[in-house]
Amino acid sequence: MRFDIKELFDLIFKYDKLQFCNKDIQNKEQLIKENILIKEGNFLTVNLKTDLIFEYLISYAESILNLKFPSEISDSLLFCQSFHEEIKKINNAPFANSYNIIIENFAAFVLAKRNSNGKEITQFLLNLTEEGRDQEKHLYDYEKHYYNAQLKLETDKETISKAIKHSINDEIHRFYTTQYANQICEKKPIFANELVEYWRGDEFDLSFKYLQKIILSNLYKQDHTIFKKAFEVFEIHPKILINFLADIDYQNDDDLKTAITFVEKIELENNLCGSEIVQFYGKLLKIKSDSEEIKNKVFEKLYEYFDKNDENIRGWIIHILIRDIDGFEYERYNFLHHILNTTKNIRIIEHYFDKFKDPKYYFHLFQFAYSKLEFRTNLSLFKYGIRNFWKTNRIETEKYILEFLSTESIILRLGGIHLLLMGIFPINALNVDSEIGQLRTIEGFERFPHSIEKTVPFLLQLRNSNYKSVKEECRLTLGRLIFEAYHEYIYNIIVSQLTNSNSDKKLKKYFTQILDSYNKMCEFKGKINDLSPHHNESNLMDLYYRLEHENQAKMMEEIKDGKGTFLEHLGKTNVIVRGNAWKSDGQDNVGALTGHQYSVYLDGRTYKNPDLYEYILNSDKSKYDN
Repeated sequence: MRFDIKELFDLIFKYDKLQFCNKDIQNKEQLIKENILIKEGNFLTVNLKTDLIFEYLISYAESILNLKFPSEISDSLLFCQSFHEEIKKINNAPFANSYNIIIENFAAFVLAKRNSNGKEITQFLLNLTEEGRDQEKHLYDYEKHYYNAQLKLETDKETISKAIKHSINDEIHRFYTTQYANQICEKKPIFANELVEYWRGDEFDLSFKYLQKIILSNLYKQDHTIFKKAFEVFEIHPKILINFLADIDYQNDDDLKTAITFVEKIELENNLCGSEIVQFYGKLLKIKSDSEEIKNKVFEKLYEYFDKNDENIRGWIIHILIRDIDGFEYERYNFLHHILNTTKNIRIIEHYFDKFKDPKYYFHLFQFAYSKLEFRTNLSLFKYGIRNFWKTNRIETEKYILEFLSTESIILRLGGIHLLLMGIFPINALNVDSEIGQLRTIEGFERFPHSIEKTVPFLLQLRNSNYKSVKEECRLTLGRLIFEAYHEYIYNIIVSQLTNSNSDKKLKKYFTQILDSYNKMCEFKGKINDLSPHHNESNLMDLYYRLEHENQAKMMEEIKDGKGTFLEHLGKTNVIVRGNAWKSDGQDNVGALTGHQYSVYLDGRTYKNPDLYEYILNSDKSKYDN
């Protein structure tokens, strides 16, 4: 083997890439001359479109495997697979799909090399059974390599049609027939056109009509007369014709006007093309995005078809609104309310805003929902939306979050904190631009019932406010949280985020005094037995645990009595052995207990005076109400 060829393949498989810097390949002149390498500025690109590179690759693979290239179809594909596995092993390839592009092209070349008319490899496909694939795993993706090979061959229409007829009814491998229909238009447009004509025969079923649609859609980009031909080919198949009209990129206004006229005609005559018609209107909205008349017409049609109560049509409309079109956010947002009112399918909210640019509609919906439902709001519906807007429109998103945190409604302030906790959003609370707004923000954070370790950093930002009253309120609020609610836990979080500035040193001293006061109070109360439930209510505690134990034992006995029914599979008795091991009924094995723990820090006010705490939490009253 030539040294320059071996050097090139060694580089390709060592670095798993097909483009190199000019200086990376020393012996390149002959490779460029043979069109194996294409020079593009300072880069050299490996040309996989030339068969010569795969002729050389056969020799390279023979030297790697120490095997001669076989003559049988199955053995030749096994040769490709063995080479793929060996080259990954030699180069310590990090991924299972390393070198896939070059190996797939190699396998297609190997099949195409056998004959120019493709009849032998076609017959092999027609004879291939599922049992054969199971026995020879390298044949599982035979269709992939077969249809890639057919792009290189001068196969006749009859031969390729037999193969497609064989594959198109196979749920697993039919994908490769549609892939072939897409690719043949670029590789052999004349032959693709001939296939469309050939498949108009009565022996070809509806599956071939959809392949015709794929081919004609691609050919229309090259030849505008294809538009007229599509009307001839699909004369008795309006569904497929409308699908074609919804799929193409229109080259002139005359074709578009003809399409609109035809669809309107079908609407009057046929009620069976709803899904295709709404897809066409979705396409029309994208093409004529600047036309007020078209916009109004399309949304009127979408409402009309949505109200037909056909789940398939509704699914397409929802897909169009979420995935297919950009812009029209006001109209799409109004349509969301129509969907929610009509279907009650609230899960649609999760990804509805994925292609929105302006977050105002998202926050309007969240405000509407949270003001009605408060803590009962299903927050999981809103997490993807705010994360999307934080990536795509951070400035506006932060502005809306800050408005929630500082709004007059204390309920909506708590909603704003929920929004804040849906992701890692480095909001700066100091950007709240008014004194009363910052004071309201502090009150909201103090009232919020959980996740104190995540909310305190935002609250601490306000210690550096330009307003004296805000600084003082921040200091007092943090002091209350230490003394009344979270004690040493929150104290440690707070002081860990303070700096060595003089103002922060004073704060640390203040917070330390607050914690010391709390600890002294606990120590003093701990000496008063009249305040201890262990002394005064131990009999009630013992009764509670005794009754709990008896009820559990009774329940397990009842489950055991259900032998022969499904109940015996649902319950079993585990015995704790000496506090650090366990065993189950009917088993001799003793297993060690493993340790699992999870802790949640509760606001101390929840159990000191639960009625008052719940009243304040659910109250819409704020000390900063106007």
